[in-house]
Amino acid sequence: KSRADTPRGPLYTLFVTHASLVSIVLSGAVFALVAYQELGVFAPNFENSFGDKPIDLNIGKTYPPLIFNYISDYGLEGCTQYLRGFVPLDTLFPFAGGVFLAFCIGWLSKQSEGTSGYWPLILVPLASWLFDWTENAFFVCMVLWTPAQPVAFAWAGYVVSLSKLATLAGSFVIVLILAAIIFLQVCPLRAANRKNDQGCNPDFVAA
Repeated sequence: KSRADTPRGPLYTLFVTHASLVSIVLSGAVFALVAYQELGVFAPNFENSFGDKPIDLNIGKTYPPLIFNYISDYGLEGCTQYLRGFVPLDTLFPFAGGVFLAFCIGWLSKQSEGTSGYWPLILVPLASWLFDWTENAFFVCMVLWTPAQPVAFAWAGYVVSLSKLATLAGSFVIVLILAAIIFLQVCPLRAANRKNDQGCNPDFVAA
């Protein structure tokens, strides 16, 4: 059975079959807009008001007791702003980013030797998206449970945070590697085509 005849699932249909430069640009624009609202507008205002970044943006520093210190520093008003303002944005942010990166990987996989053999790698950004949502659930619970400080629960959330960071970094690495593979495939082909075109000089064709 050929690769083309192999049954594909809905993820393949959505993120590979429908992957195009148009879908990449549109999803990238949505991702950039949400990122600007979260990182460029809300986060600086939040930090200026409450002295700390939103929990999620303290990259690699959300383990106990640090996470409990952030929540304590926010106070009631800061916690309310975090839940009502930041969490909705940080729900859209990983979703938009996961979709954008999955489209990038799906499109690049189709460009590689005309096949889509690398397409299962779309699962990496989608996993990052789900890890991010799970991380959000942990942080929301800890904010709502204040003043309780469940240390074991916080460490579990930190493991989820590290998993999110690993899959997010992996997603960007995959995009770069696939782009490099395509570049290395295309350059020799173009050079060969130019050489063939030069070899087809009509002056050397016998009458």
